[in-house]
Amino acid sequence: MYDEWELVRDGATFNDVRQGRIADCFLIGAFGSLAANRRTFFRQAFVAYDMKIGVYGILMNVDSHFTYVIVDDVLGKGSGARLQFASSTDSKELWVSILEKAFFKYHTCLEMCSYGHGTEATFCWTGGLSGRYDIGDEEYDHPDTFFKTLQQALASGELATAMFREPSKGPYAQGPGGEAGQCGEVGLPYGLHGGHCYSLLRTVEAHGNQLLCFRNPWAAGEWTGPWGDKSDKWTDEMKEACGLVSKTDGVFWMAVQDFVQLSKLVPFVRTFGPAWQTVRVYGRFIDEPTKARAKKDYQAQSDTEITLQKGDMVRVSEVQGFWSRGEREKTGEEGFFRTKDVQMQSLSVEAYEFSVDGMADDAPIMLSLMRENQLLRREWVKRKEDGMNYKDQKYPPGYWFIFNGEGKRVAKSRILSRHVWTYLTKSEGPWSVYINCPGAKGRRFSLQGFAPHGSMKIKSMECSYADFLDKCA
Repeated sequence: MYDEWELVRDGATFNDVRQGRIADCFLIGAFGSLAANRRTFFRQAFVAYDMKIGVYGILMNVDSHFTYVIVDDVLGKGSGARLQFASSTDSKELWVSILEKAFFKYHTCLEMCSYGHGTEATFCWTGGLSGRYDIGDEEYDHPDTFFKTLQQALASGELATAMFREPSKGPYAQGPGGEAGQCGEVGLPYGLHGGHCYSLLRTVEAHGNQLLCFRNPWAAGEWTGPWGDKSDKWTDEMKEACGLVSKTDGVFWMAVQDFVQLSKLVPFVRTFGPAWQTVRVYGRFIDEPTKARAKKDYQAQSDTEITLQKGDMVRVSEVQGFWSRGEREKTGEEGFFRTKDVQMQSLSVEAYEFSVDGMADDAPIMLSLMRENQLLRREWVKRKEDGMNYKDQKYPPGYWFIFNGEGKRVAKSRILSRHVWTYLTKSEGPWSVYINCPGAKGRRFSLQGFAPHGSMKIKSMECSYADFLDKCA
């Protein structure tokens, strides 16, 4: 590679990235957001490399701490001249391909990198906290307010992606669909695709217009509706304000009024600079058999299901979302049952005290729970619908409860994803934190606090399951 290629030419930009022949738009879309809004990303990621030898040391975030992944520059090619997987739009530039290969290696294989979430990909490079700005009725009816939210988010350094969907109301509802995407994505009206991750690059408010700029990681496939490249809405003043470049590069503009009709959320990652203070503890959930108690009667509807009576105990072997699989203790009968019909039970509880000192009363304090990356476990489940094995991307459901110094509950969340966090008010500390996760089976987790200054402390507390029920039930 050294004789023909360069790691980066003319700077690493969002226009460099182009997805290859694997469904990792969530990763390549994250690259676009990082390149557009985090100028230091390239220097941070490539901590050391030697192109003559062909070896690269890449910095990645694992469970809230940074580590290194070492890769070479042996890259797969298809039948033509292009690389098989992600590449730069500059045919002699390598940085996109090397970072994607490091991501593949970290996740152990290509299969574990097919389909995912933009926030998870971003977090792997930056750490921080992930969240989402939901689009509900309020945002739909008042898009100008939602625009201000996104404008402030990007201005404060948040890294965001976006997805589109077929709307159920408004002028774009029931519109004609488009062609399927290169990885089977659903074609939507005006050149968009559902189930596909786009980079959110910037916002512009000018001459009475509020526009959002996106980029398709395919480096093609753009919105052709209002404010698309060929739209007649563009005036010379708006072209200058947005720096419009009309070409097929995957970059397009959209009015926020249209965006709130075609999307339901904007995922984001908030990162923290070196001046921020942090405290972190690591733990591991107890590896115990998972049991569940039936909340209601259920009559099996097929030979693969089991009949349950209210109060029955079930030894759970798999949790697949809507369906779970296990053995009814009373009869020894094995099969599927609806997850919503049972209450998962675990006698293990993780409890901590979180305290802060030397902070201003209005200092933003955040407490985060991060669970082990499920993809790294390389687990598979047999799906009820077809009996086939599928990679298990789901996290076992759990709960966390936070009480302030006066014993008042200030946070409660049912945890269905990898990450959950909340803001805390300094005057209400110290806080007691309780975490219960049936079915975690020895998985790791980290509890982490963030604050702009001062000091923080997390210490473990003794807590029996009975104490947990008395406190949190």
